[in-house]
Amino acid sequence: MIIFVTVIDHSQDLLKEWHPTKNGNHTPFNISYGSSYEAFWICSSCGYEWRRRVSDRTSRKKAVVQNVSNDGTTRSLN
Repeated sequence: MIIFVTVIDHSQDLLKEWHPTKNGNHTPFNISYGSSYEAFWICSSCGYEWRRRVSDRTSRKKAVVQNVSNDGTTRSLN
């Protein structure tokens, strides 16, 4: 039996940051959590948009993605 674990099955928190319009037909419901697909993400707090592989966002060893705002503050976007 093959089990297909999607992004949403792996991390419900990522659903908030999945870009609603820029990922075409791809959704968190039809992309594997280990996919190399470079999805568009959007920060639910500030609206910052970026691209990152799904596997980078779902792995235990997350690459740090940071946004430096105009006022000089840095926020992690993982």
